[in-house]
Amino acid sequence: MALVYNSKSRREDVYKPLVKALELAAEAVPFDVMVVCAYRNKSMQDKAFKEGKSKLKWPNSAHNKAPAQAVDICPYVDKMLLWTDEAKFDAFRAELSKRIKLNPKIKWDMGHMEVECG
Repeated sequence: MALVYNSKSRREDVYKPLVKALELAAEAVPFDVMVVCAYRNKSMQDKAFKEGKSKLKWPNSAHNKAPAQAVDICPYVDKMLLWTDEAKFDAFRAELSKRIKLNPKIKWDMGHMEVECG
């Protein structure tokens, strides 16, 4: 299917090698995958930290780099985000593992993934 972006995220906000791997993996699964969050500016990161959606304060998250070296992704079916569908997350992660061609390591945590650079 496809990799789609919500209104807060844009393709150009994501580290290019990560975008390519995400797109190839999304094409291989029978459902869309949405990039829910990529780059976070200071106010967005402060909010995510305050709400418990991030463990890191600005500027220590991989989401705070430009382009973002972290994305929050979720299976997206019938205009719904399926945050609890572990089977779909596992299917996407398996396809991503087959296609990842990055020298940096990828860290994955149910919907959050980031590239370890340097």
